[in-house]
Amino acid sequence: AELGGTSGEVGFRGARPTLPNQPQVQTAELVRKSQILRDLSKNLNFIPFRVGRFLQRALGIYKIKPEAIRTKMALDIPVAMHEAGHHINKLLWGTGRTGETLNWRPLAPFRGELVAIATKPRAGQSKLPEGFAEFVRLYITDPAEARQKAPNFLTFFENELAREPGLQESLKYTQE
Repeated sequence: AELGGTSGEVGFRGARPTLPNQPQVQTAELVRKSQILRDLSKNLNFIPFRVGRFLQRALGIYKIKPEAIRTKMALDIPVAMHEAGHHINKLLWGTGRTGETLNWRPLAPFRGELVAIATKPRAGQSKLPEGFAEFVRLYITDPAEARQKAPNFLTFFENELAREPGLQESLKYTQE
């Protein structure tokens, strides 16, 4: 079994993801990006979303022990959702023995689907944790693409979320 991460941080690397183009519904009320992040922070045990102040060549990072998310650019929803994926991993399955890495054991059976969608990990880090975080980004921002790219993992993930109704409700709310 493999545990990912190094020195308590996991970073988003690679090409900047974009949000899917979705037709605007005339009656829908627009929600500001800042409100999306505020609501998600509240629903994920008040994890802070911060901007800048990291030296890594990444678009964003998740700090495991202090439980903090940082992005290079303010209100970068795709990157913030990816980093939130690392925190969701911690909420669902905890950390390794030292608390410095996230527990990736539950993801191992889905290695093929997750590695295929993974962003570039840090040197020496597994692609599996990045695949999970990228899956969460897709699950929140483009559920149809998440279903297409990782159908088996989607079933597993939704079964895991069913054990955590508050988290499940939070992610469904954020999708909308």
